[in-house]
Order: sequence, then structure tokens, then C-alpha cells
Amino acid sequence: MQISIKSTGTIDRTMVLELSAERIDREVAQRLQSLAAEALVDGFRPGKAPLAVIEKRRGAAIRQEVLEKIARETFQQTVETHRLRVAGAPTIDLKPAEAGHNPHCIATFQVYPEITIGRVETLRIRRPVATVQDADLERMIEVIRRQHAEWKDVARPARVGDRVIVDFDGRHHGKAIESGQAKDRPVELGAGRESKDFEAALVGMTAGDEKVAEITFSETHPIKHLKGRTVSFRLKAKRVQEPVLPAIDAAFIREFGIDNGSMETFREEVKNNMTRELQHTIQAQLIQQVTDGLAALHDFDIPQSLVADEIRCLREVESPTANSPAETIPEEVIESQAARQVKVRLIMDAVIRQQELKPEPARVAARLQELASTCTDPAALIDYYRSHPPALRTIEDAVLEEQVVNWVLEKATVTDEACDFDSVMRPHGANPAAP
Repeated sequence: MQISIKSTGTIDRTMVLELSAERIDREVAQRLQSLAAEALVDGFRPGKAPLAVIEKRRGAAIRQEVLEKIARETFQQTVETHRLRVAGAPTIDLKPAEAGHNPHCIATFQVYPEITIGRVETLRIRRPVATVQDADLERMIEVIRRQHAEWKDVARPARVGDRVIVDFDGRHHGKAIESGQAKDRPVELGAGRESKDFEAALVGMTAGDEKVAEITFSETHPIKHLKGRTVSFRLKAKRVQEPVLPAIDAAFIREFGIDNGSMETFREEVKNNMTRELQHTIQAQLIQQVTDGLAALHDFDIPQSLVADEIRCLREVESPTANSPAETIPEEVIESQAARQVKVRLIMDAVIRQQELKPEPARVAARLQELASTCTDPAALIDYYRSHPPALRTIEDAVLEEQVVNWVLEKATVTDEACDFDSVMRPHGANPAAP
């Protein structure tokens, strides 16, 4: 069997494979015989139709199926023999046999790039250092109270802290804009879930009021043609509501699973949760800085099949809502995110291979214990992960990511920076939102 492998780019390959005519004929004959033994053909008893009749009816289709099967198997055998790291599925073009020659196929595919780890010691990393202070705890308890508030209709004008139930219709040059219409939309003024202009337009409105407000979209808005544009919104305030906060008494505290209803226990539990979230956020910020640094250090071609797979995954996890439907996210943004994630994953995989990193059992156990601590039956959850390898691999992959990050942090220049709780948890202030 003749094989030719040619590089057509840094990661692009073309493979020409000769296919065995003898093997093809043999497998076609076997399939036809198997089919003839069961075929129902008019004028013949079941399984008694002549082989020539079966071949005339199904021969061409079966030969094509056999060709495709043998081509895939031959390609896979060649990949294993030559130890090629193929990224994604190949495109295989079958070529008919010429006189005196076996049929052949041409496979085009990409391989994983060869990555030489850059000088990670040149990276500069800022590590936030913060703790939960009493003032942070008090603010969080107020947030919890607001989350459990009851909303009561009021007749006065809306002010910051109120909730307005509003209908709106956004138009640009008289044309309705995408995701710019809603009915009975609750907007909590001051919560930062909408743009400042939008919330400001609702302040002062009374139930039943209508107005037209000019709302300026942010430069980071997902709809490309509306970035930085000013749009006219027709607003109708249906209801204005103020929050009625619950008292923090024993009954309220018991709703959080604290059976003794103790304020001291409640505060301790809230603080512990805040501390965990703080540490998780700090770790996430470190990971972001490390991955940004690794991405900037390396330049290589990325297999497009991997990017396409990542785009599909991103599209699946984007959950459409009335406020920000997934289809409004520009394709170039999704493609950029996908390419970056694939690039970072390839770099981290290269570090794992070259440094021969393995998931550290103690870290895996700690991750499992942390995950189990949030459920009602910790032992059952740990047993589940331990007895289901695919589930356990998700934990091991997270541990390996942590080990790569730690490897980078040991070599990079890391500067501790004193921060307060809010600046870590909300580094960019209020959430930007549409409109």
C-alpha cells in the first residue's frame, strides 16, 4: 500500500492513501452474500434471490459504503503508525480506480501544533489580598434582606431602591431594535442591571405615566450597529413598588437551615460563605491573568475544527432570555472567544505534557470534599464521583488547571495587592446591561 503525507502549512496536512482493491472486493462480496441470505425480492422465496440480482440492485451503494469504511480505517491506521496528532475529523475524497491501479483517497486534515512553552518568568501577575470585614458582612446581610423583600405598590414617584414594572419599545430611526421591546419588565432602580440612562429615565415616574426617553447604548453592547448609538425608548410605568424588608428574627434565620435561629450562627455562616466566594474569585482572577499571559506569550496556528467545536459549545450554553437573547451576540465575538479558549487549552495541555503533571490525589480529594460540603449527602456525592470515571475526570481536569496555574505563579513575578471585599468581588463596578 502506497502512502504519501505532505505538509501544506504549519498544521495542515494532505495524505494520499492507496486502498486495497482485493480487500474492497472481498468485503463487498461478503456484504452482498449476507444481504442475499435475508433479502425479500419479488418472484423469489426469502433469501433465495440470485446474487446477481442483489448486486444489480444494491451493489453500487454497498461498494461506496465499503470504500468509505476502508478509507476511514486506512487513514486511522496510518495516523497511528506515523504517530500523527490529528485535530478533528479529516475530509476524505475518494478517487476511482484507474486501469491497472488500486483506488485511492486523499485526506486533508490538521494536526495539533507543536508548542514550545514561552518564558513564563517574564509574566507579571497581580494577586489580590482581601478579607471579609464587619462592614462587608453588614452590607451582605442587607443584600440578603433585599433578596427576600416583599414588593408593595406605592402611588408616589419612583426613586432609587424602588422597582418599576414597565413596558418599553425601543426604536432607532423609527425602526424597532432587536431585544428592545418588553411587557411588564421589572426594573430595580439602582441595582445596576440596566444602563444608567435607562434607570435614570424611570426615576420620578408614577404608575400610569408614559414618556419617551433617549437612551445611549454602551460601546460594549452586543449588537454591533447599536454600539454608542442613542435610541428612543417609549416607556410606560405600569406599577411602582417599594421593598418591605423582613426582620432578621429566629424565623427568618431558620429559613437558611440554621435550626437554632441564632443571630450569631447566622452571621458566622454568612461570613464563611463570603470568605469562600472571595477566595474563589481571587483564584478566578489569578487564572484569568495567567491564561491571558500564556495566550500573549504564544503565537501558533489553531486547528479550525477545534474552534468550530468550541463555537458550538458556546452557542449551546448561551441561554436566550428576553433581555439578552443569544442570537444578538455577534458571530465575531463568539469566534474570538472560542479561538482564545482553544488556544489557552492547547498551551495548558502542552505544559501538562512537558512538565509531566498528574492530578495530585490530595488536591482531587480536597476538591471533592469542597463540592460535597454543599450538598445534603456528602458521602453519596463523593462515592458517585469515585465510581464514575467521566465525572471524576472533570474534577481531575480542574485540579490539573490549578497545577498549571501554580506552576506559572512559581515562575512569574507575583505582586500582592491589598484590596477590599467589594473591589475584588465587583472589580468593574455595577454590571453593564442592555440597553
